[in-house]
Amino acid sequence: FDIYTVDLETREVTNVTDDETYDGAPVFSPDGASIVFTSVIGENDGHLFRVDLENRSQRYRLTEGDWNDKDAIYSSNGTWLVFTSDRDSERMTGRLVQSSGQGKEIYIMDYDGANQRRVTVNRSLNIGPAWGPDGRTLAYASYASRYPDIYLTTLDGRAPTRPAQGTDMIHNQNPAFSPDGTRIAFTSNRSGQTGYYDVWAVNRD
Repeated sequence: FDIYTVDLETREVTNVTDDETYDGAPVFSPDGASIVFTSVIGENDGHLFRVDLENRSQRYRLTEGDWNDKDAIYSSNGTWLVFTSDRDSERMTGRLVQSSGQGKEIYIMDYDGANQRRVTVNRSLNIGPAWGPDGRTLAYASYASRYPDIYLTTLDGRAPTRPAQGTDMIHNQNPAFSPDGTRIAFTSNRSGQTGYYDVWAVNRD
């Protein structure tokens, strides 16, 4: 798999990456000038790369190591990236299983890969990070309570909160901030229909 872009007016398709690795999960920078994506090198090693669209032949490697770094998202001002990694947890292989004991933590770094640091420290499965529009707030799904729930934290180290109030029967995932940052949309099975998830929203505070 390679990364492509398409012009919505002309329908012109452009090949951004052209190699023998699996490239996926592309995300545009806020200014539209570059794309960050995951490239799987070897059997299980996923790493993050950035490519500038004006010079697609040059790609910049942002993460390295014998682990999986994935799911990068730009902050609203384009200066930071949040991503998930199993570098400090049990290695992720195959499909994620709630009871497997596998773990992923949330990390942030500068847009060029510098100053990588860990945000979550719960040795659990933490996935689906989303930036608040203030560029200082993060929402993500975590199994820290042994079931998936939405967690909200800030970069100044405040203790995370759980605005969606999940339980062992109510599972919440896939957070997304409203444009003004006051509400969080998420998917949940709280309607009570087995196997069905709907979209809900909650105030962040």
